[in-house]
Amino acid sequence: MPAETESEVGTIEGLRADQFELQNPAGDISGGVEQEIGDVSSFTLYLDVAAAVDVTVELSPNGGDDWFEVTESPVKFAAAGQDAVHIEYNADRVRLKGSNTENVKAIVREVV
Repeated sequence: MPAETESEVGTIEGLRADQFELQNPAGDISGGVEQEIGDVSSFTLYLDVAAAVDVTVELSPNGGDDWFEVTESPVKFAAAGQDAVHIEYNADRVRLKGSNTENVKAIVREVV
């Protein structure tokens, strides 16, 4: 015998993703590269490096007036490779610095 059920169907709002290319194509980031990011509480940083390098990740909550190195920093590479780092801080700018002049490709993807 069929069972009767009562249910309420809700709507799930879609998410929108933004992508910012801090350094693409790959290049020297030893002098630092920075990018404004949206009003988000987290984002993912994708790194692709050509050789051994440490990448320092800093965030600014106030348009670049002050910078703070995050706990996940530096992202260390002993050789060429790739990594993705999920960063969970509120900030409006991100800055990366390489420990040497090796080529680094860096892309930020945020979900808003």
